[in-house]
Amino acid sequence: MKKIIDHIADWLVALNEKKAVIMKIEKESLGREKDYFDDHPIIYKDYQKWARKRDSVPDQK
Repeated sequence: MKKIIDHIADWLVALNEKKAVIMKIEKESLGREKDYFDDHPIIYKDYQKWARKRDSVPDQK
C-alpha cells in the first residue's frame, strides 16, 4: 500500500511541476502578445472586434 501512496505522491509532484511550467509559458506568451499589440494598435482593435463577435455567437456544438 505504501508503494501505491508513494507512486501517487510522485505523480502529483510531477503534475504540479508540469502545471508550473505551463503557467510560466502562458505568462510569457501573454507578455509577448501584449508587446505585439502595443506595437500594432490597429491589429489589436481588429482582434477585439473578432473576440467580441466570437464570444457573441452561441456555441454550435
